[in-house]
Amino acid sequence: MKTRSEGDEDPVVAEVRRIRAELWRESGGTVAGLLRLLETRQGPKRRAPARKRGRSVPHPHPGNAPRP
Repeated sequence: MKTRSEGDEDPVVAEVRRIRAELWRESGGTVAGLLRLLETRQGPKRRAPARKRGRSVPHPHPGNAPRP
């Protein structure tokens, strides 16, 4: 398998790696620091809105019909 030299690298991949390295340095080089950094940048996690409960009566379907 042929290896790529630095000049052959995709510019998008290079940018992602540069940003990832910058975030890692800013976080102090620890996973806990990275999680704190990302949480402060993104803000608090939002919960999904509560969903309404389904029907109280089952939807008419042949499988739900009473057996004779």
